[in-house]
Amino acid sequence: MIIPRRITISLIALLVANSIILLALLLGFFSEKELFITFTIEGAIICFYNYLKITSKKSFNLDRFFLSSLLNKEKDDRKNVISFFQLNYIVFIMANLTLLMMIIFAEEIDFQSYFYASLLSLSFLISHGMSFKLNFFIEERNTTLNSLFFAPYKRFGVIILALYAGFLFGSPAMLLVSAKILLDVFFHLWERRNFGKKQSAPEQMM
Repeated sequence: MIIPRRITISLIALLVANSIILLALLLGFFSEKELFITFTIEGAIICFYNYLKITSKKSFNLDRFFLSSLLNKEKDDRKNVISFFQLNYIVFIMANLTLLMMIIFAEEIDFQSYFYASLLSLSFLISHGMSFKLNFFIEERNTTLNSLFFAPYKRFGVIILALYAGFLFGSPAMLLVSAKILLDVFFHLWERRNFGKKQSAPEQMM
């Protein structure tokens, strides 16, 4: 199977971003705590780009949206749909922050740790930004409101829960990052295959 160039480039960017974190661990810049700060920031980055996706989407199919019963389809409900997405992502980020605080309170982390985590998180900002630019505008017609709404839970939610579970059971940081890389690659290719081939129903213009 030949993988399109845009998918290859975005996949390489994702691997580079994760490899930077792996290198930081190898060089001793990161401990498990700094690692989870970085991953929490990445969760916010994923929500940011998903928000850009919903605001960039040209048309909505409200009939298939699971919250469609709360909307008045006779009116322009684009703003209301976007508001649902804003609330959804805020709740998702707050849940991640709550889990992060439960770990951080167990061990003091200085400002330098936050600085390193924030700095290295730029690699994820660039990586997810490249994927957004290279893939979304080609796959946009095949994305649904439901898929965008639940994207953080399917992609990052599963990953972060697996990492927290591994951390609580004492898995080494290197093993956690390696597992994340494998999950990242799987979900990235799954999303590209799913949205690249699926034939979407005609969207209801709003």
